[in-house]
Amino acid sequence: MLIFVLVSLKNLFMSCHFGLDPESALLLPLNFLHFTYYFLLFADGVVVFAVNFLLFTFYLLPGVLMSVQKYITILFVFTALLWMSACKAERTVIEETPPIPEQAIEKFTITETEKGKLKMILESESAVINEEKKTAVLQLPRVKFYKEGEYASTLIAESADIDLDTYDIFGKGKCTIETANNEYLQTRDLSYNARKELIYSVNDVKITTKSETITGKGFESDTKLEKVIIKKQKVILDNSKSKAAI
Repeated sequence: MLIFVLVSLKNLFMSCHFGLDPESALLLPLNFLHFTYYFLLFADGVVVFAVNFLLFTFYLLPGVLMSVQKYITILFVFTALLWMSACKAERTVIEETPPIPEQAIEKFTITETEKGKLKMILESESAVINEEKKTAVLQLPRVKFYKEGEYASTLIAESADIDLDTYDIFGKGKCTIETANNEYLQTRDLSYNARKELIYSVNDVKITTKSETITGKGFESDTKLEKVIIKKQKVILDNSKSKAAI
């Protein structure tokens, strides 16, 4: 305000000295004030724009960029989790699908007949059945053989595999056959052919009867042990039993 008064007095003095119109001289400060006002408005606008720009650049823009980066990171993590879940679910489905269907049964029993007559009764403590291969793994099997419906012998093994279509048996471990005449055969890992009704093995064998003991390596026999072929056999006679019989 003081500047305005001083400028007005100076202009009035100059107008009187140089012959200017005093009214015109008084308008000069007003024009100066208008110019100064608009200049300050313009400068204020420039300053406000610069300040806002600096605030946006140094404070708001990093926040916006961080927010965008955060959302991109969240989207990436979410997509990765979905992909991992899908892979895990697929792998779980593959792992849970059993390659071979099996069924475990306690107290497993098979009864085979021929023309209405008993041929075989198999009993086992447990069995694991492979339905695809039509086989079963038996634990502590006990097989009773019959000939023309009459009891012939009993096979006992530590374990065995059986073909559920043919009833062929492969005994594993220690195997013993006891006949109706109290004769015994002992060996390891023997096989039974159901169609031919033959029992055979390539391992050491020992047959014990009332009068003798026969040993050898490899044999073939019927289920009643009446027709026996023993390879590399050795016969040991029991003279005491022979004399007692005389």
